Amino acid sequence: MPFLDTSDVLCDPDFCDITLVCERTAVVVNASGIGVPTPQQFNFAGVVTSDAGKVLNRDPLGEHATGSILICSRFLLVDQWTGYTADKVCWNGKKYTVAKVFDYSTYGVGFTEAICDLIPLSG
Repeated sequence: MPFLDTSDVLCDPDFCDITLVCERTAVVVNASGIGVPTPQQFNFAGVVTSDAGKVLNRDPLGEHATGSILICSRFLLVDQWTGYTADKVCWNGKKYTVAKVFDYSTYGVGFTEAICDLIPLSG
């Protein structure tokens, strides 16, 4: 287990973005057996950096742009969870889907890292 506690840096107001919004959608099955999405929004703070940046993909059918960001936070983002869809994060005027979540709790109390993909794809 590492002895480095990154909490001071990751929670520093000069480094941490407090404008993040998470949209978490629970899917509840109604009496007819149909899943009904129920979204909720949560404000949270985290450090946002570029992951792969903006990438242009070309194939025989055309081209489209993708992009991703990386978020380190104490707020647990969800990529898959029984009864929920993947979280969506609003940051800097764009919306992202949480694609992968990593547990980094050994580097400070409760930290996770999430890779989030830009939506929608453009092209």
